[in-house]
Amino acid sequence: MPSNVYLVVALIYGAVALFFWRRAYGNAPATEEIALRRGIHWSNWVILLAIVLHGWLLLRTVFVEQGMNLGLGNAISLIIWLMVLIYWLGSWIYPLVSLQMFVLPIAVVGVLFALLVPSDRVLSIASRPALMAHLVMSLLAYSLFTIAALHAILTAVLDRGLRHGNTPVVLRDAPPLIALETLLLRIIQLGFVLLTFALASGFLFSEQVFGKAITFPHNAHKVIFGVLSWLIYGAFLLGHRFYGWRGRTAAILTLVGFGLLLLSYVGSKLVLEVILQRA
Repeated sequence: MPSNVYLVVALIYGAVALFFWRRAYGNAPATEEIALRRGIHWSNWVILLAIVLHGWLLLRTVFVEQGMNLGLGNAISLIIWLMVLIYWLGSWIYPLVSLQMFVLPIAVVGVLFALLVPSDRVLSIASRPALMAHLVMSLLAYSLFTIAALHAILTAVLDRGLRHGNTPVVLRDAPPLIALETLLLRIIQLGFVLLTFALASGFLFSEQVFGKAITFPHNAHKVIFGVLSWLIYGAFLLGHRFYGWRGRTAAILTLVGFGLLLLSYVGSKLVLEVILQRA
């Protein structure tokens, strides 16, 4: 049953993504454009259906009797689900409808990845509220920085197109560059706060969070890449505040920080759980 639901969710995400891509290369009726901008278009509710089904899957596969099954497949699926949910909620406040064409294909990949890569790493969360808080903050931070990485790429492409007078067709309905840059800054600020608390809880309460103290070199890769990512994002925020860093510089630092974050969490889980077959 869950396998079939994974395919249905991926199909829904993919179908709506295809609609947005076809719309980008065609001329949609004026009534459809108005509906999209007001949030009353059918695509909003179909995406919500996919989010609900995806969330139901996560409840079935992540929250098990022994605790939380956060193997690589489930972890990626949960991060992607949070990303889509945050983006869907944000689209009611910010003009993000035209950017769904980039978010939803990522969701398709995340759902299929969870289906193909088994998850078998159960964490006991009973009587461990510190672990639960650490996980929530970490997963929210990863989701926000995934959105930030996507926005950084779109901002860089749009900036280059405006400079050279050849903006890609798929970005013709994108929000103004200044709006994208402002939103990117807000996402990174919130993600940075969450990442700060996630790292701090991991350091200060490692025995309550992980059941054992952080040790080197066993946890060195996670700690080093996580701290480096935090430093990169912190440097960007300071640079923006005091030197006005934006545009290409903002995009590069955002992507470098995201790459380090991937190495810290996803990279280590990929090596241990998939390549080395160790939980």
